[in-house]
Amino acid sequence: RWNCFTNGFYSVGQHTLHGIRLIDVTDLKHFNIDVDKDLLRQYFFLHDACEAYLPDVPTPLKPYIVGWRELENKTSRAIYTHFGLPYTTEEMHSAVKMFDKWCLNMEAGTVAYKHKGGTYGATVPEDNAVMAPLERSNVHFDVVNASLIRAFKNLFPDAKS
Repeated sequence: RWNCFTNGFYSVGQHTLHGIRLIDVTDLKHFNIDVDKDLLRQYFFLHDACEAYLPDVPTPLKPYIVGWRELENKTSRAIYTHFGLPYTTEEMHSAVKMFDKWCLNMEAGTVAYKHKGGTYGATVPEDNAVMAPLERSNVHFDVVNASLIRAFKNLFPDAKS
């Protein structure tokens, strides 16, 4: 995350786990989100999975790389299909993006190196419990990896390795 400009170890995996935690504690109806919460968790878990196959390109650069969005979309579609998810609807995509931006906002104020924070176009929820700053993350890789594996098995119980 953050092209490695963080105050300590902070991975895409931690970002994913924080996003799922936000989804768990958020009343979707309060934000007029009409999607299945379990399905939203699955899509959020996989929303950055294409970065396992493609390099992580900072978001501000992506519009300048010809064909990048198409490559990301095709890779994501293949991953969703592999795990039995239909390609995302616009409503689901918007919900995932909203939680992604909430995470980005919290990361900017907590783990990003010398960043002053910001909302990045996100509609920030008023609930302080939901938007509490992330703990400073000097969590060991093995702890994050174990948490991701548990979350994956919980979200995709029928998936084969």
